[in-house]
Amino acid sequence: APYWAAEDYRYETVVSVDLAALGLFPDNAERFKNRVDLAIDHLGSPYETILYLFLCLPRKLGGYGLPKPVANRSIMPKSRDAHLVAQRDFYPDLLWPDKQLVVEYDSFKHHSAPEQTEHDARRRNDLESIGYRVMVANRSIVSSAALFSQFADKVRRELGVRSRPETAHCRDSRMQLRRLLLAPDSIAELWR
Repeated sequence: APYWAAEDYRYETVVSVDLAALGLFPDNAERFKNRVDLAIDHLGSPYETILYLFLCLPRKLGGYGLPKPVANRSIMPKSRDAHLVAQRDFYPDLLWPDKQLVVEYDSFKHHSAPEQTEHDARRRNDLESIGYRVMVANRSIVSSAALFSQFADKVRRELGVRSRPETAHCRDSRMQLRRLLLAPDSIAELWR
């Protein structure tokens, strides 16, 4: 049976997803795991993990096949830009440093209070003022296949990744992955 387990350790989330349950892996799942590096350190929540998996898993496994980012890694403004920002350093959810692209997940639970909304806006403005492009996903985007597809396409374009036609197998795999990761009984439901 599919399972999802997460233990939260201050910006480190250890996540196990039974991807073999998708029926997309050969019987020898160990061999497959050794060939594809899907692990990413320092994700801060199950929904950040879901966002990463949707964006970066290979297309044949239901993802969009985008390059692997780093998670919650410090961005420190250059000394010439320090006067432009209120913070000394930033820890974006997903970061593609070479493209200066940041993707954030804003959960309702942690980002809906007025003071947090104001802080998030100032933070995004600060990141943009030092040259980063900031894109934000939330529950409605991640939960909707259509909205997420549009979001992933925008991320793809920002990364300069060539568009590829979507096959029926990719669509089926994506639907299976969405069912697994967004299941009503998943731990992710606690973090929406």
